[in-house]
Amino acid sequence: MLKIELNKEKVSESIITTDIEYLKSPDFLCVVGSILYGTNNDDSDIDIRGFNFMPKEYLLGIKKFEQHQNLTGKDDTIVWSADKFVRMLVYGSTIAFEMLFCPDNMIIRRSELASVLLGNKDLFISEKIIKSILGYSKHEWRKTLGKVTRDLGEKRKKHIEEKGYSYKNSYHALRILQTGIELGTIGKIKFPVTNCEFLSLLKCGKVDFTPVETMYNDGVTQLEQILNDKFKNKKQDVDRINDLLCMLNYKNITGD
Repeated sequence: MLKIELNKEKVSESIITTDIEYLKSPDFLCVVGSILYGTNNDDSDIDIRGFNFMPKEYLLGIKKFEQHQNLTGKDDTIVWSADKFVRMLVYGSTIAFEMLFCPDNMIIRRSELASVLLGNKDLFISEKIIKSILGYSKHEWRKTLGKVTRDLGEKRKKHIEEKGYSYKNSYHALRILQTGIELGTIGKIKFPVTNCEFLSLLKCGKVDFTPVETMYNDGVTQLEQILNDKFKNKKQDVDRINDLLCMLNYKNITGD
C-alpha cells in the first residue's frame, strides 16, 4: 500500500507511508487534477501521480512493475515505473504531459534522475500529443452533448436533462483545448490554468451553454490550425528518447 498525507500548504512536506520498499522515496510525485488546475473546491478529490526508476531486479530479472494505485475515499494516487511513464509520453498521454510542466509548488518529490527526464520536455512535444489533445477534447464534447453515453454516469445524464449539456464534460473539453493551444503556441503548459475562475464556474454548472459552445468551436479551430501549421509530420526522435531512458536506468542501478 502507498498512502500520501498531502500537506496543502507545502506539498514538499507531505508524508509518504508505504510497506513497498522501492516506493518509500519515489523519484517523482506531484499533485494533478483540479488542485493543479486551480479549479478545486471543498469536494474535490486529491489526485497524485508519479513515477519511479526501478531497482535492477525489476529491469534485469523476472520481477515486473508497471504501476501502483491506491484509491481510498477522495485520495487517488498512481505511481508508474519510469519506463511506463516514458512510454505514456511517447504515446501522447495528456496526464503525462501535464506532469512534465507541473510547477514546483505542486511537486511532492523530485530526484536528480527525474529532473533530467523532466528537463528533456522538447523530446516529447510532437504531432502526436496535439492530435491526442484534440481527440480527448472532441470525445469530451460528444459526452457534453450526450452523443456518447458510455461511462457518462447518472449525474451527468441528469445535467444534460436539466441544462441541455453536461457541464462537467464541457469543462474537461475546454480545459484540455486550452492546454493544447498553450503547448502549441508558447511551448509549455501553465498552471494554474488560464481562465481557472471561469472554468471553476463552468465545472459547477454556473455558465450558459451558448458561450461555452462558442469557446469550444473557436478552440478546436485554433488548435487544428496550430496542428497544420506547426506540428504536421513533427515526429518524436524515439532513438534519442530510448537513449535517454537507458542512460537514466543505468545511472539508477549503478549509481554512476
